[in-house]
Amino acid sequence: MHAIVQGLARTADAVLSSALVAATPSAFNLAAAAAAGVRMSELRSLVGTATRAQ
Repeated sequence: MHAIVQGLARTADAVLSSALVAATPSAFNLAAAAAAGVRMSELRSLVGTATRAQ
């Protein structure tokens, strides 16, 4: 069961990452994120997404 959930999470990360790359977003800015009402906990999910070779 853990492997299925982990596989779904990796797929969701890949879909989100490819959508972000395709959208070519503007440069990240903490002030703009704060103005948009984004919480720090939501920003944390985008940090540290580098994968290790397994």
